[in-house]
Amino acid sequence: MGTNQLNIVQIDIEDLFGIYTYSIPMSEMDISKLLILYGENGAGKTIILQMIFNLLSCEKRKGYKSELANTKFKKISISLSNGYIVTAYRKNELIGNYYLSLIENKKDIIDILCNTIRENSSYVVRAGDDIDNFLNLLSNINLSIHYLSDDRKVKSNISVIINENSDRVEISEFPLEILRRLEMGEESFRLSDTLLQMAIQRVESWFKHQTLVANSIGQDSINSIYINLVENLLNPKTDSIFNKNEISKKKSVLDMLSKLDNKSKKFIEYKLTTNFNLNKLIDIIKKTPEEKIGLIENTLNPFINGINKKLDDIEKIKNIIDLFITTLNNFYNGKKFEFNIEDGLKIVSTYENIENLKPTMLSSGEKQLLLLFCNTITARESASIFIIDEPELSLNVVWQRKLIDTLLEFSEGSSIQFILATHSIELLTQYDENVSDLENKKVFK
Repeated sequence: MGTNQLNIVQIDIEDLFGIYTYSIPMSEMDISKLLILYGENGAGKTIILQMIFNLLSCEKRKGYKSELANTKFKKISISLSNGYIVTAYRKNELIGNYYLSLIENKKDIIDILCNTIRENSSYVVRAGDDIDNFLNLLSNINLSIHYLSDDRKVKSNISVIINENSDRVEISEFPLEILRRLEMGEESFRLSDTLLQMAIQRVESWFKHQTLVANSIGQDSINSIYINLVENLLNPKTDSIFNKNEISKKKSVLDMLSKLDNKSKKFIEYKLTTNFNLNKLIDIIKKTPEEKIGLIENTLNPFINGINKKLDDIEKIKNIIDLFITTLNNFYNGKKFEFNIEDGLKIVSTYENIENLKPTMLSSGEKQLLLLFCNTITARESASIFIIDEPELSLNVVWQRKLIDTLLEFSEGSSIQFILATHSIELLTQYDENVSDLENKKVFK
């Protein structure tokens, strides 16, 4: 799980609204995991977040590059930790046509003009081979972008679907059914609820996929197992996995099998694996004469090694699920979250005579948290940036204090970066080493 770290290291903006010029961050600081933007009202925090998403998104025909055309600026340049620099710039006017460039390790890869036309007083970027080529090159960076705006609308340059027959996470287009229902204007259709349900389904599938992968680790082919058995029988290994300091070899073998049996049982709660049920094997060994234990010991070596490798990797999944479920239950009152691989995620009311709750029954703040937590878990597979405008909205002070720590804990060991804009004193004081003040560098004559 996880991937090499890929994140934004520098954002430079010139003449935003024709007024502001920023370098973010202003001084050296580690923003690989967290960057918080702070500035006075009107300084452009929300616009900057939108520009970051619109520039880095590689989605075609979604209007993101047209949104840049309607934003007043001279230049925005985003430097990534892998040596890429993505830039949008203008030579004359501050709105309308602009150029897009991509640089890799100081080498120019592409530089194109985005021509626009006027439609209903707005600028629309013309589709064409040049911009498609740019977006294809941008997609090769393999960076996922997620944006939660201040009106709680969600944008993402990918929708993640788990292919259970593969050892990787595949990417597909945003479901056409959702787009169709939006275009039809169905009143009963709520995009936020559907996005939440999709996020829950993704996290359920992600846990299932990771469990299937972990269960395959340490599983030798039948041929390999027999080869190991023959080798061990003919050439007994001196580096046995069993404890030679025990009173007898039999006790050492029995202790090892008992530990494996107990270790496998702690995964049953989430149904990550079935109980290995080693009791029959343990009974056989108990009845085996001491002088024959050496033969059994050499035979069991590859078997025990395989199970240990499997359980070690399953335990990594269990730890993530533990963190996910424990965190949800620490945040939410009057509700208990439960999970297992077969039944998925359930929300149970802690009050009597109330049936299981649906995600749509949660409050807006509760939905926002669950959506964010689910998306963070499933983003562990790829380099990802979460852009969140005013994360404190709909959250009480207690939740604000715990939110960032929780997100960072969820993303530990992965290449996930969070970029926030906030006015929350709780967040600003708690993470002051990650705060970049928006200080205007433009000098007016």
